[in-house]
Amino acid sequence: MGTVRVFDPGVVRPGDITPGGLTWAELGLTREAGAVAVASRLTSGGRTPPVPAPAARSRPVVRSPSPVPEPARASRAVADAGRPSPPVPGCEPRGEGEFAPAVNALAGGPYLGDATDRPDLVVLAPVGPLDGVLVNELTALGIPHLLATAFEGHGILGPLVLPGQSACLHCLDLTRRDHDPAWPIVTARLGGYPPGEIACDSTLAALVAAAATGHALAHLDGRESVVTNGTVDVTPDWRWRRRSWTIHPQCRCMRNNPYSRRMVMA
Repeated sequence: MGTVRVFDPGVVRPGDITPGGLTWAELGLTREAGAVAVASRLTSGGRTPPVPAPAARSRPVVRSPSPVPEPARASRAVADAGRPSPPVPGCEPRGEGEFAPAVNALAGGPYLGDATDRPDLVVLAPVGPLDGVLVNELTALGIPHLLATAFEGHGILGPLVLPGQSACLHCLDLTRRDHDPAWPIVTARLGGYPPGEIACDSTLAALVAAAATGHALAHLDGRESVVTNGTVDVTPDWRWRRRSWTIHPQCRCMRNNPYSRRMVMA
């Protein structure tokens, strides 16, 4: 039994509706509530889950980009395997011959630093600009996290960051800066697009999501992943390419490893 917690207080827009994913029934819900509804529907054999509580529909339907969520609750899905959790509405067994799903899906939850149950893995799938505060918090707490992004024509899977053991997201930015001094300007411009402004093909997004799921499950099973110290460029023509990354000497992420042989001066 495992638990998947979805954090994304943004509102489901018409552009979020895809085959096999969010449907018109979830329009107007928060994306985290919509994702839980989809998960409940998939794990219940296709039955439509009951209508969520009114709080989930507290926001009106919007057809323009939603505001950027608060830093500590930015878009992220937490895969928390091996820990029991309360039953999810719509996922309980109903009648003879039916079984509870192997994975529970929950919307929202406590903050990472609240001394609550520690997630085994955080999957970052940002709709808008990636929240740097959240990334720093994950690194400081030593929580493994996997980045999955999809843009128009291509997607990027990785890296899978094992704090104190592998290259982090800041290491990648520092390496790109070394090769291109204008990289900070580029990232500032890329980070300026409102959520949903960059088009993304639903098929490509499904490829990235499927690959991310496989790597997440492999990590939870204790297997090594090719996106640890690496990223994979995902393209619709299946000409996927892996890029290798190393820990940057100027990054502070290694200070989270108590067994590191390097000393980092602040």
